[in-house]
Amino acid sequence: MARGRRLVALAALICIHAGSAMTLRRANPIRRVVTMIQAMSKKVEEEGEAEEKMYEKFFCYCSNGAEKLGGEIADAQTKIPQLESSIQQTTEEIAQLGAGLAKSKQSRGDAKDAVGTATSLRAKEAAAFAAYSTETKANIDAMGKAVAALEKGVGGSFLQTSSAPLLRKITINLDMTSSDRDTLTSFLSTGSDSASGDSNEIIGILKQLKETMEGDLSKAGKTEDASIADFNGLTAAKAKEISALSKSIEDAITRNGDASVELTQLKGDLSDTSDALVENQKFLADMDKNCAAKKKQNGKNARRCAHRSKWHSQTRLRC
Repeated sequence: MARGRRLVALAALICIHAGSAMTLRRANPIRRVVTMIQAMSKKVEEEGEAEEKMYEKFFCYCSNGAEKLGGEIADAQTKIPQLESSIQQTTEEIAQLGAGLAKSKQSRGDAKDAVGTATSLRAKEAAAFAAYSTETKANIDAMGKAVAALEKGVGGSFLQTSSAPLLRKITINLDMTSSDRDTLTSFLSTGSDSASGDSNEIIGILKQLKETMEGDLSKAGKTEDASIADFNGLTAAKAKEISALSKSIEDAITRNGDASVELTQLKGDLSDTSDALVENQKFLADMDKNCAAKKKQNGKNARRCAHRSKWHSQTRLRC
């Protein structure tokens, strides 16, 4: 601003000297001086207008800024507890999701282990039934052939067949009375139908043993069928359980990831809001002092501007 005053003073001096020179001669240099003074005058006026506009903006801010800052401070003071509550809730949710995820994984692991155990047991049961069924069917077949041979009266020739050793094994291992065992043993040793009595007695013993073994095989087959059904039911149920747990685990992992991102955003928002609150509170506390100082400074500038404008007008009139 001091520089502007010096320019105006210089222009005024030029104008005075140029005015006295005009009486002696009238030439284009005078017009150039006048044009220069007019340009400087316009620049000074523009600077004054710009300064006045800046002051108006600052004065408007001093008038309305406190209300605006107060509103921002109130909003932040309301928002901060809400963010803190949301952070706590989200943190608790993440902890619950973690616990639920661990439990679901454990349950799924247990279900898979149960299927594995049931599969192993089913395989053993199936193998045992297959062996029992094969052996029993062979024994039944051997007794059937022995009965047929005895009924035809060719019991001795039966002892030469491959079924005879099976019948001997049955006689040794199968649970029966001592009398029946002795009768069969005598027949298998001598081949005589009457070694231990009538052949009908031997046939009766064999038929009874055959019926017993067929009944046992039938029961074993039903037990095997029931075991298969139980196994299929168990594995089907466990498959559904595993599928549901896998879906639950996937959902929990997704939600846990989303909640973690949300928690990070909430913490960032809380930090930004808290920082802004501190800055606004500090600025509001200093606003009255700053605005008063600005008004005082502007008053001095206004007086200088008024003096400058009056002086400039006089100078222009002299020109």
